[in-house]
Amino acid sequence: MSIIIILLLTVVILTLVMLASIWQINAAAKLMVGTKHHDMEYIINTGKVPQSWSKPFEKKIAKLKRRANSQMEILELKEKANEDYMHKLSKLIDYAKTTKLVDSEETRQILVESLDVVFNEWKEKNERGWLLGE
Repeated sequence: MSIIIILLLTVVILTLVMLASIWQINAAAKLMVGTKHHDMEYIINTGKVPQSWSKPFEKKIAKLKRRANSQMEILELKEKANEDYMHKLSKLIDYAKTTKLVDSEETRQILVESLDVVFNEWKEKNERGWLLGE
């Protein structure tokens, strides 16, 4: 009788662990995919860098502005930020080209074209000395 109870408890515990693991994996996947889709939507609608991308750089720049003679470091950090933004946007475009999470190929084409337009705008601004957060 006690062996049956132990086996039953083991099965219940393993089932709970498995369900918790599945929930965590689903939550992580939803966060990763949801973030990408949210970023794409924001970029297409506003043409701006998502705050989640720019916030770390803005914090570092704010710290540097409090120091004397940090203009060169600020400029280098802004250039690094712009490179990071372009890289992340490029990765989003690659994702949009391959994801199965779009309604149709027509939707994919519109999405990719819209992101390409923003990519080219950002590239042009960057070549003219685009500043962080514009």
